[in-house]
Amino acid sequence: MKYSFLARSRVILFCVIIFAAVLLIKLFLIQVVHGNAYSEAANHQYATPAINIYERGTIYFERKDGQLVSAATQISGFKMAIDATKIIDAENIYQKLSKITSLNHDDFIITAEKKSDTYKEIANRLSKEEFTIFAMDAPGHGLSQGNFLNLPHYSGLIEQFIYEQKKLHAILTHSFGGFASVYTMHRLPHLPVSKMVVMAAPGEVAYFIDYYQQVLGLSTRAIH
Repeated sequence: MKYSFLARSRVILFCVIIFAAVLLIKLFLIQVVHGNAYSEAANHQYATPAINIYERGTIYFERKDGQLVSAATQISGFKMAIDATKIIDAENIYQKLSKITSLNHDDFIITAEKKSDTYKEIANRLSKEEFTIFAMDAPGHGLSQGNFLNLPHYSGLIEQFIYEQKKLHAILTHSFGGFASVYTMHRLPHLPVSKMVVMAAPGEVAYFIDYYQQVLGLSTRAIH
């Protein structure tokens, strides 16, 4: 009887240890190995569909003479949201955003200081007549055609795009796109762009050369 109880206890203890080990491995995979992917997926839950699902058109009233008068019109536009966890100087951000659209100062500061909130809409009636957002894929990337990419080619595309739009309030760039945009503005400082935001861009071409030299195992002689 005593032996049977001891055997069952060992089996139960073994199962608990196995369960705890599996749970710890699972938590490690979720939080450490795939943490960034799950965090990005969580942030994407706030995405709004680009296509207006509830397009209702325009409602008209008809006068006695048969002339139509607009009674209700649906206008498409954009929303503006902030990630409070990434805001360091709320007052500075407010001063810059208030030049673009009307914002309540006190409400914005309160919202920006909620450091646990990763998504908060601060404006939801930005008309497409006043604001337009363009997204551009680099040559050979995303929906853009081609099978190669280099700095002069990318810079030429950015230059052409800016000239076609005639004037841009701001450019938001990332990685090599930021590098190409800075190079373009350095090459053509007269381009009609008011502001530019650059994120995670390499500082100089030497970074790429050193990286590919290391990856391909090239000698200094081969590089020069």
